[in-house]
Amino acid sequence: MTTEPLTSTATPADAAAASERGLLIAMLLLVLCGVGAMLLMS
Repeated sequence: MTTEPLTSTATPADAAAASERGLLIAMLLLVLCGVGAMLLMS
């Protein structure tokens, strides 16, 4: 019974962390693509 509340309270935090990580990764990929395009165009 003690593991149920821990998992229920941990799932929202994990979901928020995962979403933030996904956004950060997406931004990094966009920046890297932009830098690569600038280097190729130059």
